[in-house]
Amino acid sequence: MSEGEPGVDQRQYARETAQAIAGLLAYYDATGVAEARELAIDAARWALANRAMPGGGFRHAEQDKGGPYLADNVEMAKALLALHRSTGEREWLDARAGHRRLHRQDLHRSRDRRLHCLCLARRASS
Repeated sequence: MSEGEPGVDQRQYARETAQAIAGLLAYYDATGVAEARELAIDAARWALANRAMPGGGFRHAEQDKGGPYLADNVEMAKALLALHRSTGEREWLDARAGHRRLHRQDLHRSRDRRLHCLCLARRASS
């Protein structure tokens, strides 16, 4: 990087991966270019292999000190549903179902106040 040029974050995040999946699928749906669908599928498989948490939900990055975060999980849910819509494959609905619940203790520990509020609302309605 030359002096004065901004740095580029090379890390891979769940939220941004999900947004890329959604964009690729919108392009595929509009044009029928199968390569876009295949790139979206590859990205989803990567996210499931590298950002999925054992008890459900998705980490933001390789290691989360303050997560899980609501944005990562909402965006991944939307991406998995978009994959089902665009491919018709049940696999993506099943993947979504497996990650729709975050453990309450993970939500409670989260520094993301929106997740913490969601956890408290769920506990109150239980």
